[in-house]
Amino acid sequence: MSCLSKRRPNWLDDLVMSPYSLREGIGCVWRNLFPNWSNPRRLEFCPQVMQRHAGTELLRIGFIGDIMDIAGHPLQLDDSVPAFFADCDAVVGNMEACIASPKKHPQQNRHDERIIDDLRPIADPAKFHLSVANNHAADFGEPMFRESVRKFRAAGYHVFGTREEPFVDIGDHLRVVTGSVWTNMTCNWIADFNDITRHHAPGRFNVLFPHWGYEMEYAPRPEILDLGMNFLQTADAIIGHHSHLPQPMFWCEAGGREKLFAPSLGDFCCRYRYAADDFYKFGVVLKLTLGRLDTGGLDVLSMQWRFVEGLGGQQFVKVTLRDAIDLPPLRNS
Repeated sequence: MSCLSKRRPNWLDDLVMSPYSLREGIGCVWRNLFPNWSNPRRLEFCPQVMQRHAGTELLRIGFIGDIMDIAGHPLQLDDSVPAFFADCDAVVGNMEACIASPKKHPQQNRHDERIIDDLRPIADPAKFHLSVANNHAADFGEPMFRESVRKFRAAGYHVFGTREEPFVDIGDHLRVVTGSVWTNMTCNWIADFNDITRHHAPGRFNVLFPHWGYEMEYAPRPEILDLGMNFLQTADAIIGHHSHLPQPMFWCEAGGREKLFAPSLGDFCCRYRYAADDFYKFGVVLKLTLGRLDTGGLDVLSMQWRFVEGLGGQQFVKVTLRDAIDLPPLRNS
């Protein structure tokens, strides 16, 4: 994979606004017409409700995927959404659009300021932690990016994923670290994926929250899985984003115990007009209960997740939780 310090020539920025090489860019366009449903390692979603360990509960944290451009429309939440997060002490999400001026390029992602209030039913802003390390962070340049961060913080939200703040500590026991592989425009003001393993906090439960992988792929490529397994030798969990499709989350043996590997939560909300619209509307929400085991260590005591479906009307985008969604048959190749 490329990274922020290994970019294509700058002259391509204004022409295509893509983080990818020519070959990967063509592949991305193709997958927007024909999403990739291959699943070479035959990954499967773990059960939606799991009791993992007995222990003393310390923190319950929710995760949502990509909060994408919704074309200036209000974001409406079905009652199932705030109900899912009602018992959470904190919520973490990927804010993949700046509060910005009108678009000058179709690939830019932006939000109106109403997104500040539209997210409040999910969690009080004081409990909401927004990562801004993603490929759309540089769409409108650094001054507007910084102003967007300021507006979210002024409204009470916690923002991390800037170059200066690549992680956030939540309570006394959890650290969430982010970093982006991708950026549409040349950018050095967000957390770099190359540094994501450098911020391990001894004594805390360390979750990596990377912006990585490839768009419109149901399952991560083998090299992404291998990289993640390497990270999990020291990290405690991976919960990623960028694919726009909900990728299977599963538990795997790493570093001497079973750990959660959720390659990408897909989209929390989105409003696109591509041939793949029917798939950009899907994602996953996840909730973990973190606790102290009888042995003294920190681990996930229980987890719960649901599918997300974003239903676009003429004047709004409504997000609803589902037990199941209708996806094409997977190809195990």
